[in-house]
Amino acid sequence: SSGCGEHENPRRFQVTKDTEKAEEYKRRITEHNPGVDGEFVMLAVNSLVTARTYLKFSYVYGYHLSDDKQPFFDWKVKGVEQEVSKLSNMMEDLYRHDMLSTEGPPWNRDQVVDQAALLKQKLEDVMQGFTVDEEA
Repeated sequence: SSGCGEHENPRRFQVTKDTEKAEEYKRRITEHNPGVDGEFVMLAVNSLVTARTYLKFSYVYGYHLSDDKQPFFDWKVKGVEQEVSKLSNMMEDLYRHDMLSTEGPPWNRDQVVDQAALLKQKLEDVMQGFTVDEEA
């Protein structure tokens, strides 16, 4: 695992700092695109908040796993990290694009929703495989 520091990286879309930005972007999307539901922006932000929170604590949990469980856990967490990175980059691209261009966004609603769903699935997969009750 890359460690919890990765989820504090200032170059990435930071949900704790950009929730207001997400609300603003959602407002702009719905204003400039009648009939388009901007809720997908908040869905993505909420997915990132949940996943990053889980990842921060997963490193502590993983540290205490037995040697035979550690590699599988690390592999599962790495999958979540990759999906967090993809969704984070998509959101960052949306914000950057919105500030620089008047053309349509680089990612459409369905792509963002699909990526958020994939992230949620990967996260649930890790959480189901390793519970707090499991003996480390």
